[in-house]
This record gives sequence, C-alpha cells and structure tokens, in this order.
Amino acid sequence: MGKSGKQSHHRAFGLEFLKKPPGFFALAALSLLLLGACGIEDYPYLEPVRESNITWEFNTQAAIILPTVFSQQFTHFAIYYRIYISGESILSNIMPADMSKINSTLYQDYNTFLPYTNTDNTSASTQIGTLFSNRKYYSLYTESPELNDILSRSAMGERIVIDFAQTTDGRPPTIEIGGTEYVLWRTTGSERQGESFDIKPDNNRTFVNTSDLHSSTYAASTNSTANNDVQDNTVSGERYTYVSMYILSVGHDLITYSPIFSQPAHIGVFRIPDP
Repeated sequence: MGKSGKQSHHRAFGLEFLKKPPGFFALAALSLLLLGACGIEDYPYLEPVRESNITWEFNTQAAIILPTVFSQQFTHFAIYYRIYISGESILSNIMPADMSKINSTLYQDYNTFLPYTNTDNTSASTQIGTLFSNRKYYSLYTESPELNDILSRSAMGERIVIDFAQTTDGRPPTIEIGGTEYVLWRTTGSERQGESFDIKPDNNRTFVNTSDLHSSTYAASTNSTANNDVQDNTVSGERYTYVSMYILSVGHDLITYSPIFSQPAHIGVFRIPDP
C-alpha cells in the first residue's frame, strides 16, 4: 500500500472511530484500566528471617539476627512452637536425622514445613497461618509484656537469644533482646477461636519438663481439654520433652486486615529443661 493509501486508511479509521456512541469511550477506558490491573498483581513482600542468621549452641540456645522489614504491612515477628514427648535423651545439636528418634510426629511436621522454609518465595502468604494451625503449632508468648510487642518494629535489626539451658536454680527458659530477658510462656490456645485449653501443670505456662507436661494422660489425642500444644509418644522409662520453633515476619492486608506471613525459618529443636 502506498503512502497516500495508508493515509486514506488512517483517516477512514479515525472517522469511523469518532462515529462511535459516547458510551463506547467510557467502556474503552474501563477496559484499559482492567487490563492494567490484571497485568501485574501487587503481592506484598515481608522480608523473612534467614536461617543463615540463626546460630546454635548445642540444643539449649539459639541467637537470631532479625531483618529490617520495609513493608508498611509489617506488624511484628512471631514464633510458633510445638512440644514433643520423647524417651530419647539428646544433649547435642538436633539434626533432621535425630527428629524421628525423638518423636515420629516431629519428623513428619518438619518435613511438612520444609518446602515452605526451603524456597526463595518473595511474596507474603495467608496460607502459612493455616499450615501452622493444621499441624497444631501455636504462638509463643512471654510472661510480660506480650511477645508480639517485644518483637514489633523496634526489634528490626536486633539480635535475640532464646535460652533453654538447664540451670541449678530452676530458671525457666527465656528470650533476651536489648539486654533484657523475658520468661517464655506456652499458649492457652486462646489466639484461635474455639481452641482454648487447660495448661498442665495448673497455672504454670513455663517450658519446664514437669511430670504433667510429659504426661500422656494430658497429651493423648483423645484429650482435647488440656495440653493441646504437646504431642504424645509411647515411652517406657525416662520421659523428656523437646520443643520445635519457627520464626517469621507477620503483617496484615491493608484492605481486609487479614494476617499475612513471610516464609518461616526453622529456629530448631530445644530440649526442655527438667525442674
């Protein structure tokens, strides 16, 4: 087609376009907006805690460098845990190969979470909370103030130390940040609607390997009224308890306010000290 032919074609198209009814232009503009919105979705990003920033001392202490999270959706760092009864005494660092010896469910839970901790996923998710709930992992607490307040924006870039060392004075496990130690507390399940349960021993939420904590009477799957944060095990002889923990960044959707999570990092498995 020659130059004059192209120009005639363009003029004809322009005249035909101008003949369109007024509503056509509004519809066209809306279509362009929808196409633009569907092209790239805005996934929130929450910087996760990197496992490379977690260092261990045997199975009694872990030091964690918290990241700086720039997203305005971020609210705090959270730690999720579950306790496992065992007949195995391990005093060194606990590796994946040791988990099945401690409690077969610990090994199953670890492998369930592994695909989520071993990815370079850059978007936050609402599914991680469901995953923890399905495996009966609960939020970690502190005696006072709330752990969520301790690990809020002010904690970004800080080093925290979780200490489960056996002491002669019976000091319960703690978390330390900024030179201050806080006693760790178990959950009562109240953070999840309809999941509240009794803590045994009564009125003692600390992580200490008491006879009530490692009792199958309370931890049995048929018992839904006490120690739902403890996984039972068939044990003859000495009874020990271990706790597995994960840490992640938490935020909320700015429109729905539903919680969103970064990918979790496995802090590791601590042996809970005896009384």
